[in-house]
Amino acid sequence: MKKLFIILILFVNSMAVSYAQTNEAVTTIMDDERTARLDSLINDLFIDDPELKSLLNTNPWKMHYLYFRSSFSTKTVASGREIGDDQINIGNQFFYLNGAGFYAGVSGVWYNQLDPGYRTTVLMGGYSNKLFNWDPLRVRLSYLRYISHIDDPLYEPLYKQALSSGFTLSNKHVGLRLDGSLHFGDYETGKSLSADLYGNLVLYENGYRKKIRFRPEISVTYGIDYQEFMLDESFIDPITGYEYTSYYIDKFGLMDVQLELPIDFRYKNFDFELSYKYHMPQNFVDDVEHPNLSVFQFSVGYFFRLGK
Repeated sequence: MKKLFIILILFVNSMAVSYAQTNEAVTTIMDDERTARLDSLINDLFIDDPELKSLLNTNPWKMHYLYFRSSFSTKTVASGREIGDDQINIGNQFFYLNGAGFYAGVSGVWYNQLDPGYRTTVLMGGYSNKLFNWDPLRVRLSYLRYISHIDDPLYEPLYKQALSSGFTLSNKHVGLRLDGSLHFGDYETGKSLSADLYGNLVLYENGYRKKIRFRPEISVTYGIDYQEFMLDESFIDPITGYEYTSYYIDKFGLMDVQLELPIDFRYKNFDFELSYKYHMPQNFVDDVEHPNLSVFQFSVGYFFRLGK
């Protein structure tokens, strides 16, 4: 009886994980990227721009911005693993930014091969600012809340909220970004780590926010993958009658190495970016080989200041 009880507990947890794993990977695919991208925008606004930087010496609490960004990706990739077959996605983000470093926003992604295509709304709030009053070093902390739009009584998302923190050390030409996240749900706590080394080469510049930049980046991502274990004896669910011969346990390790080659166009309040990403997924739990992937992404953003 004790053995059956243990198997039943493992079965319930593994089924919850396996049912939600793909959906949750899709749900949280761009969360870390949103946070890093937003921190980069704050850096561009309040540090790289001399005019706005001078205003921070007066009263940064009176500096209020709104920012909207929309992106299109030719494939959907989570930790180097492709979701679907050439599945495109379109993401939209809308944020409020404050000169003192606080921000809040809402975002979501639509996928062309999933039903429903729009699955989750992400609410985010956080803080990002320089540390020790030193411009090259920035720290950030954010809270994310996932609101599911999957109308299925059997579906329960693996994660419902997350905490993310990190720091960026950079100068005009190169930067290092480190981020860590904890995801919370009803079953277990997920975790992820990422490190990004990037360059910043200005190809063209002419006056206020008229700039073309090449920002190559190499990143490593650590996260949770699920290793399958076979049961000594098959287990038949007395309610559904399904027979199960294995269960899953999560393993933490290096999941992806990514090379990104983005060209960034800035024109006044507009922000355009065309990027090529090459994913080299790493396998550490079984014999399944995940192929390398090439992804193209295009995004356009717009920001404006509220008031004078």
